[in-house]
Order: sequence, then structure tokens, then C-alpha cells
Amino acid sequence: MYNLSHYDVSEYLSRITPQDRTITTGLTVLWEYDGYADYLAYKLNSSAYRSDETLCIVGVNYDRVNYVQFNDLKMGMVFQGNITNEFYFNLHTSGVLP
Repeated sequence: MYNLSHYDVSEYLSRITPQDRTITTGLTVLWEYDGYADYLAYKLNSSAYRSDETLCIVGVNYDRVNYVQFNDLKMGMVFQGNITNEFYFNLHTSGVLP
């Protein structure tokens, strides 16, 4: 089994290009959103699934700050449950983006 030391990890992270970090930011946002949606669906005793593709635009401003934009705040998620839980789910998943 190969163990990474602190030196190996810092050396690897220093070789990641800004383009890689930008792509990683977009994927991390989608992953965090899916995790939060799964958690809420579990707590509400219902189910949620992605029915449509999600356009996630990630870039770097001139002052080297990443930005993330979405075409749909629900990110293509469909919730199956009663209307009160659906409102609660949509409110929290669109208002608490990572």
C-alpha cells in the first residue's frame, strides 16, 4: 500500500493548473448539491432524481476569483413527495447552494 506524505501531496497540488482547478470547482459544486439533495430527500422520507442536464458555467475573473453560474437553480432535480415537502425541498436546494 502506498502512503502519500505531506510532501507528495503538496508537490502534486502545485502541479495542478488553473484550468484543472476551475473544472474541479464545477464538479465539486455539482457533487455537493447532489449530496445535499440526497440528504434532504432522506430526511423528508421521499425521493429526488435529476431528470434534465445541468449547465454549470465556471470561470475565473480578471482578479483570479472563480465564479459559478447555473441555468436552473433546481439543477434539473425532480422531487417526489407531498406538496409541502416539495416546497421545502425546492426552497432549501435552490437557496443553499454550496
